[in-house]
Amino acid sequence: MPVGLDRHSFFESLKTDGRQTRSSSKGFERALERFTDLAHHQIDVLYALRCAFVHDYSLMNNSRRKELVHVFTTAWDEHTPLIELPEEKDRWDGRPEAESLERADSTTVNLLAFTEICESIVKTICGLHSTNDLALAIPSETVNHRYLMWRMT
Repeated sequence: MPVGLDRHSFFESLKTDGRQTRSSSKGFERALERFTDLAHHQIDVLYALRCAFVHDYSLMNNSRRKELVHVFTTAWDEHTPLIELPEEKDRWDGRPEAESLERADSTTVNLLAFTEICESIVKTICGLHSTNDLALAIPSETVNHRYLMWRMT
Protein backbone atom coordinates (compact mmCIF):
# COMPACT_ATOMS: atom_id res chain seq x y z
CA MET A 1 0.00 0.00 0.00
CA PRO A 2 2.07 3.03 1.11
CA VAL A 3 5.51 1.58 0.40
CA GLY A 4 5.41 2.63 -3.26
CA LEU A 5 5.05 6.24 -2.20
CA ASP A 6 8.66 6.14 -1.01
CA ARG A 7 9.66 5.91 -4.66
CA HIS A 8 8.28 9.40 -5.34
CA SER A 9 11.87 10.63 -5.47
CA PHE A 10 11.98 9.25 -9.04
CA PHE A 11 9.80 12.13 -10.12
CA GLU A 12 11.93 15.18 -10.44
CA SER A 13 9.10 17.47 -11.37
CA LEU A 14 5.67 17.78 -12.82
CA LYS A 15 5.72 19.72 -16.03
CA THR A 16 2.26 21.16 -15.34
CA ASP A 17 2.39 21.84 -11.62
CA GLY A 18 4.31 24.47 -9.65
CA ARG A 19 3.29 23.01 -6.28
CA GLN A 20 6.07 23.22 -3.71
CA THR A 21 6.95 20.58 -1.12
CA ARG A 22 8.76 20.95 2.18
CA SER A 23 12.49 20.81 1.49
CA SER A 24 13.05 18.25 4.27
CA SER A 25 10.37 15.89 2.95
CA LYS A 26 11.19 12.28 2.14
CA GLY A 27 9.76 10.66 -1.00
CA PHE A 28 6.73 9.32 0.88
CA GLU A 29 5.87 12.74 2.27
CA ARG A 30 6.54 14.48 -1.05
CA ALA A 31 4.10 12.15 -2.82
CA LEU A 32 1.37 13.03 -0.31
CA GLU A 33 2.21 16.74 -0.49
CA ARG A 34 2.23 16.82 -4.27
CA PHE A 35 -0.76 14.60 -5.09
CA THR A 36 -3.21 15.20 -2.22
CA ASP A 37 -4.75 18.09 -0.35
CA LEU A 38 -3.76 16.68 3.05
CA ALA A 39 -2.50 19.11 5.68
CA HIS A 40 1.11 18.82 6.86
CA HIS A 41 0.04 17.41 10.25
CA GLN A 42 -1.94 14.65 8.47
CA ILE A 43 1.05 13.82 6.28
CA ASP A 44 3.22 13.63 9.41
CA VAL A 45 0.81 11.10 10.97
CA LEU A 46 0.80 8.92 7.85
CA TYR A 47 4.59 9.14 7.61
CA ALA A 48 4.85 8.09 11.28
CA LEU A 49 2.60 5.09 10.58
CA ARG A 50 4.74 4.19 7.58
CA CYS A 51 7.85 4.36 9.77
CA ALA A 52 6.20 2.17 12.43
CA PHE A 53 5.33 -0.47 9.82
CA VAL A 54 8.60 -0.35 7.89
CA HIS A 55 11.15 -0.01 10.69
CA ASP A 56 9.57 -1.91 13.57
CA TYR A 57 6.59 -3.79 12.09
CA SER A 58 4.59 -2.29 14.93
CA LEU A 59 1.89 0.23 15.74
CA MET A 60 4.21 2.54 17.68
CA ASN A 61 6.55 5.13 16.27
CA ASN A 62 9.08 6.98 18.36
CA SER A 63 11.14 9.80 16.94
CA ARG A 64 13.14 12.87 17.85
CA ARG A 65 10.48 14.77 15.90
CA LYS A 66 7.60 15.14 18.36
CA GLU A 67 4.98 15.22 15.59
CA LEU A 68 6.01 11.68 14.58
CA VAL A 69 5.56 10.13 18.04
CA HIS A 70 2.38 8.03 18.05
CA VAL A 71 0.76 4.86 19.28
CA PHE A 72 -1.62 3.76 16.54
CA THR A 73 -4.87 1.90 16.19
CA THR A 74 -6.28 1.21 12.76
CA ALA A 75 -9.72 1.09 11.22
CA TRP A 76 -10.96 -0.35 7.94
CA ASP A 77 -14.42 1.00 7.25
CA GLU A 78 -16.41 3.59 5.34
CA HIS A 79 -17.20 5.94 8.25
CA THR A 80 -14.04 6.49 10.32
CA PRO A 81 -12.14 9.62 9.26
CA LEU A 82 -8.72 9.16 7.69
CA ILE A 83 -7.04 10.29 10.93
CA GLU A 84 -8.34 10.75 14.47
CA LEU A 85 -5.80 12.41 16.76
CA PRO A 86 -6.04 12.33 20.55
CA GLU A 87 -5.86 15.54 22.51
CA GLU A 88 -2.28 16.79 22.73
CA LYS A 89 -2.20 16.20 26.49
CA ASP A 90 -3.29 12.57 26.01
CA ARG A 91 -0.80 11.64 23.29
CA TRP A 92 1.97 9.15 23.93
CA ASP A 93 5.11 10.82 25.23
CA GLY A 94 7.45 8.32 23.57
CA ARG A 95 8.59 6.63 26.77
CA PRO A 96 8.54 2.83 26.36
CA GLU A 97 7.42 2.06 29.92
CA ALA A 98 4.10 0.22 30.16
CA GLU A 99 2.65 2.92 32.41
CA SER A 100 3.31 5.58 29.76
CA LEU A 101 1.69 3.43 27.07
CA GLU A 102 -1.34 2.61 29.22
CA ARG A 103 -2.04 6.31 29.85
CA ALA A 104 -1.70 7.33 26.22
CA ASP A 105 -4.59 7.64 23.81
CA SER A 106 -3.89 6.28 20.36
CA THR A 107 -3.96 7.92 16.97
CA THR A 108 -6.42 6.14 14.67
CA VAL A 109 -5.71 5.79 10.95
CA ASN A 110 -8.36 4.43 8.61
CA LEU A 111 -6.38 2.09 6.36
CA LEU A 112 -9.22 1.79 3.85
CA ALA A 113 -9.21 5.56 3.31
CA PHE A 114 -5.40 5.59 3.16
CA THR A 115 -5.39 2.77 0.60
CA GLU A 116 -7.80 4.77 -1.56
CA ILE A 117 -5.46 7.78 -1.36
CA CYS A 118 -2.47 5.63 -2.38
CA GLU A 119 -4.39 4.14 -5.31
CA SER A 120 -5.41 7.63 -6.44
CA ILE A 121 -1.79 8.79 -6.34
CA VAL A 122 -0.63 5.83 -8.43
CA LYS A 123 -3.41 6.44 -10.95
CA THR A 124 -2.46 10.12 -11.16
CA ILE A 125 1.24 9.34 -11.64
CA CYS A 126 0.47 6.79 -14.37
CA GLY A 127 -1.78 9.31 -16.11
CA LEU A 128 0.86 12.05 -15.94
CA HIS A 129 3.46 9.65 -17.30
CA SER A 130 1.22 8.57 -20.18
CA THR A 131 0.59 12.20 -21.20
CA ASN A 132 4.30 13.03 -20.87
CA ASP A 133 3.62 15.54 -18.06
CA LEU A 134 5.99 13.90 -15.59
CA ALA A 135 9.74 14.46 -15.60
CA LEU A 136 11.72 11.57 -14.15
CA ALA A 137 14.93 11.98 -12.17
CA ILE A 138 16.21 8.65 -13.50
CA PRO A 139 15.71 7.03 -16.91
CA SER A 140 12.15 5.89 -17.62
CA GLU A 141 13.33 2.39 -18.55
CA THR A 142 14.93 1.99 -15.13
CA VAL A 143 11.72 2.94 -13.36
CA ASN A 144 9.63 0.69 -15.61
CA HIS A 145 11.80 -2.43 -15.35
CA ARG A 146 13.19 -2.16 -11.86
CA TYR A 147 10.27 -0.79 -9.87
CA LEU A 148 7.03 -0.91 -11.83
CA MET A 149 7.56 -4.37 -13.39
CA TRP A 150 5.77 -3.33 -16.57
CA ARG A 151 6.32 -1.03 -19.49
CA MET A 152 4.52 2.27 -19.40
CA THR A 153 4.25 3.49 -22.96
